[in-house]
Amino acid sequence: MFNRIKIGTLSALAVGSLLATTHERVFAAAEVDCETFEKMAGMTMTLRQLGRPMSDMYRTANEQPPQIAAIGKEMIDNAFEIPRYSSDDQIKQAVTEFRNEHFKACLKAERTPKQ
Repeated sequence: MFNRIKIGTLSALAVGSLLATTHERVFAAAEVDCETFEKMAGMTMTLRQLGRPMSDMYRTANEQPPQIAAIGKEMIDNAFEIPRYSSDDQIKQAVTEFRNEHFKACLKAERTPKQ
C-alpha cells in the first residue's frame, strides 16, 4: 500500500536531475500519494508526446487547486525537457520512463526525513 506523502537513456537522466530539486520544493505543497503522482506523470507525458501545446497544459493545470497546479506545472516543465518521438515504441518508452522516474522520486521523497 502506498503511504500518503507531502508533495513538497539521456531523457531519463535529464528528468532525474530535474526531479531532485523539483520534489523538494513541490512536495511541501500538497498531499498526493505516489500512485496518483505516477498517473499524473503518465498523463502529462502522454499529452506531451501527442503534441498538446504547453500553454494548453498550463491552462488546465491552473484550473486546479493551487497545490495541485504547482505539481502539474513542474511536471509539465519536466515533460517538455524530453523530445517528442515519432514511433509508438519510443512514445510508450518515454511515457513509462517518465512515470517510473516520478514514482521513484516520490518514494525517495517519502523516505527522506523531514527537517
